[in-house]
Amino acid sequence: MASYVVGTYRLPADLEEVVVALLWGEGCQGVEELGIEEGLSTLEAYFPEGQGTYLPPVPGVELLERRDLVEQDWLETYRRLAQPIEVGRHFVIDPREPDEPVLEPVPHRRTLRLPARQAFGTGSHESTRLILELMEEAPLKGARVLDVGSGSGILSFAALVLGARTVQGFDFDLPSAFLSGQYRSLNGLFPSFFAGRLDALSADAGFEILLVNILPERILPQAHQLPAMLREDGEILLSGILRTRGSEVLAAMAELGFRPIAERTAGDWIAYRCRR
Repeated sequence: MASYVVGTYRLPADLEEVVVALLWGEGCQGVEELGIEEGLSTLEAYFPEGQGTYLPPVPGVELLERRDLVEQDWLETYRRLAQPIEVGRHFVIDPREPDEPVLEPVPHRRTLRLPARQAFGTGSHESTRLILELMEEAPLKGARVLDVGSGSGILSFAALVLGARTVQGFDFDLPSAFLSGQYRSLNGLFPSFFAGRLDALSADAGFEILLVNILPERILPQAHQLPAMLREDGEILLSGILRTRGSEVLAAMAELGFRPIAERTAGDWIAYRCRR
């Protein structure tokens, strides 16, 4: 098993993207956000053994702790026990490894193969299931779609199955963008993926549908950029929202000129379909 050096950082939340980019540039192999409190974000960054940590030269950034970590396969049990699940009216999500036998086709459902290489994006989480259900009601046929924080690519693949003309997905997490690219051939579906930030796209991109399955603290600071990405009659589908924060998200969307036209709930989670 490989070993890592883990650095724990505290920094102003609005500088998080800048700091993460600098950490990646110094050889960081993974970043985890531990939460935001009183405007300060706490991150853990994973560096190769022997490299040591790095303190970005950005005002307000603190290195709180440095520790060694031996790598573990946290998802081994989940992968071993993972079974296909039906989601919405159109999909079967298969999180098993690619060398497992191909599933028998399920009538009127498309199987999406998303091996459980990461914890999020295999369809098992309520927030992913909720936005997939909303997508089944949205005007995706012939639409240009942007998948914000695409993760495994599950929403991008689903959008193509539901008739989208083109789909662009992106994620700030480099390994996610790499895995979603691999899953294109596995599914025979070919959205475009890149690793980067929202502002890498043209401000007048002209998408008809935005898919946003991201925790509010990650997307709300960038929410002001979303309207310009959409055509006038465009829609935003939002998930990854705890029900206790639903009113906060709707208030932010109202300030941008959007109102909810549909919602779905499951457990502690809620998702919205919003239109100008």
